[in-house]
Amino acid sequence: MAVCNRQEVSAAYARDIARYSQVQRDTLLSAAVRFDVTVMAQGEVEEKKIVLGTEAQRDEALATLVASGWLRGRGDPLHALYSGVLFYSDVVADYDTVVRQQELVSGYRLHGNLVALANGIPSIYFTYDSRTQEFVETFAIPAHDIYSEKEFVLADYWDQARFERFNLTYSQRYRDMAAFLTESGVRHKMRAPRARSSPLAAAA
Repeated sequence: MAVCNRQEVSAAYARDIARYSQVQRDTLLSAAVRFDVTVMAQGEVEEKKIVLGTEAQRDEALATLVASGWLRGRGDPLHALYSGVLFYSDVVADYDTVVRQQELVSGYRLHGNLVALANGIPSIYFTYDSRTQEFVETFAIPAHDIYSEKEFVLADYWDQARFERFNLTYSQRYRDMAAFLTESGVRHKMRAPRARSSPLAAAA
């Protein structure tokens, strides 16, 4: 299982940053107890240093994350995850390779989760802003609102019926876009999908 991490956050994205961070930590740690987890970072400077930097840069980055409160010292299990299973790359195709090795991808990155869906891997979004909420609603992607009072329970989302709704909705949205481009006189390469085409591998 891979979890898309997002530490680049501001009030423009999350109305309650403390809750945003706490739910993300709890989700990461809960997943790590049950599964072999890969933590996928994308744009964060400190995470880049941990994966690609020198030993000194790595130590500095870990210390910065401890000082910020995201990591809570060497005894913190999240510190261990960052030291052992953190993934980052400057090459987009490397993310394709990583997600294809997973049975499930979840997390806070719109594009990180999208890479999984594009590769036929089930993905569960955690929503915290209007952009992501509108995206998951448009395509009926399984998602958990981090501001809801309902606790996140993986089994509630790891459900084939939820992903089948996504499969059907995706096919319809694809048809809608192809029809719109054709009617607007715009040249395109979109094809009408087969009646039961399924962009997503079945959830286990």
